[in-house]
Amino acid sequence: MKKINLCRSAVAFLLIILSFNACKKDNNINNNITDIANPTVLSGPDSVTAGAVVVIEGKGLAQIKSILFENGKVPAGFNPVFNNSGAIVFRVPDTAWAGPTNITFTNAKGAQFTFPTVVVAFPLVTSVSTTDFESGDIITIKGSNLLSVTEVALLNTAGVALGVNATIVSKENSEIVVQMPVTTAAKVKLQVSNVSGKIIPQIDLVNMDQAYKLFTEDESNADVNGQGWEGTYSISSDEKVSGLKSVKMAISGGYGAFKPVNKHTTLLANYTTLAFWIKGGDTEKRFNVSVNSVQSQTITAPAKVWTRFTLPLSIWKSIGETELKHVVFQYLSATETPTFYFDNIILIKE
Repeated sequence: MKKINLCRSAVAFLLIILSFNACKKDNNINNNITDIANPTVLSGPDSVTAGAVVVIEGKGLAQIKSILFENGKVPAGFNPVFNNSGAIVFRVPDTAWAGPTNITFTNAKGAQFTFPTVVVAFPLVTSVSTTDFESGDIITIKGSNLLSVTEVALLNTAGVALGVNATIVSKENSEIVVQMPVTTAAKVKLQVSNVSGKIIPQIDLVNMDQAYKLFTEDESNADVNGQGWEGTYSISSDEKVSGLKSVKMAISGGYGAFKPVNKHTTLLANYTTLAFWIKGGDTEKRFNVSVNSVQSQTITAPAKVWTRFTLPLSIWKSIGETELKHVVFQYLSATETPTFYFDNIILIKE
């Protein structure tokens, strides 16, 4: 029993000593709050990553009210509970701009101090203005961390560099505008590089210079005006995917169809895919699509937006079709009379 009581006494004494030291440490921190008029940074990271937790150490760092990444004026969130006179703990915002910047700290007395660092943030691409291009076309790439982009290279669909780059026309952090170069590749990917690194968005762009253009702007390769039934079909400047024009399809009767007729001998063996864009009506609509009026494929066009469709030409090659004579887009309704637009009806090589 005496041994047990002795152990209990030792533990109690140790807890008293620890409590005393903790109070002494807290008192030192509180005393240092008076130094916030002259804060000093002693150490911090040379580079930081978007989303990472960062610790800045120094003196007089208590009572921080705001943290701002100067490049782009991006504020950083933080919890004052984790900050004291000797250290500031905060998280790098996900929206911090890539590249060299100063982090500006402001405390309760209005004193400001800065810490230089480099934000490591890879470019992010969320969309491109069009996935169909010809050499010289302008494409807008949207995303984030694009202001520090140094190169937009073209790759083939296997990810191998083609040795040509798009020309950067202008750039902001949320978008970059490029002009497409000449290339013999049928389809390409873009490799976007900034000061932090490079990414390859999972977006394939179709090189229309290498495609057969049944319709893109005019009737050079196909008769489109008035081609079809139960409706009117004409080249229009009302809507477009790229270029200046599309084909307007105004349905006037049941099961109306648009039928662009090819003017040339075009062998299907030289191509792998039929591709086209449709802008739908007020609600989603269904079409049957066929090559040479055989083997129809049903598609659904979403409402009020341009949507790109692709169909493998093997569907028609497998039943003996060897040449493109025409394509039929038949609207699947006996009573409705909506209006649609078609653009960039092409055959793609792979």
